[in-house]
Amino acid sequence: MLNPWGFPLLNTMILLCSGTTVTYAHHSLIHGDRNGLKIGLWMTILLGLTSKPISLNFSEDIIFKGITVQGINGRRMYQTWYQMTALLKNGKLNLHPVITDRIPMKDFGQAMERLKTGEASKILVYPNGVR
Repeated sequence: MLNPWGFPLLNTMILLCSGTTVTYAHHSLIHGDRNGLKIGLWMTILLGLTSKPISLNFSEDIIFKGITVQGINGRRMYQTWYQMTALLKNGKLNLHPVITDRIPMKDFGQAMERLKTGEASKILVYPNGVR
C-alpha cells in the first residue's frame, strides 16, 4: 500500500503545477509574449523530470493493476528532425495540403474557432503577420 502523503501527494502537486505552467504558456502565446511562452514551456518540461530514480515492482505496481506506463525517449529525436528536414528540403514531403490556414497572431482567437468547428485542421500562426 502506498502512503498517500508521500509519492501520490508529490505526483498530484507536480500535475497541478504543470497544468499551471502550461496555462501560463498558453496565455503568453495568446498575448504575443514570446519570453513568457518559453518560460512556461520550459517550466512544464522541467516538472516532468525526476531528480531521483523511481523504483517500481512491475508485477504488483503495473501488470496486476493494469496500469499503462508511457514515456518519451529522445535518443532518436535529432535523427528524426534531420530526416524530416531532408524530406522537406528535397521536396519529397508536401505539407501544403495539410495546412488549411495561415494567420497573424492577432487573429489567434478566430483560428481556434475554426479548429473547434472543424473548418481548419492545421494552422500556421505568424507573430508579425502572415508571410
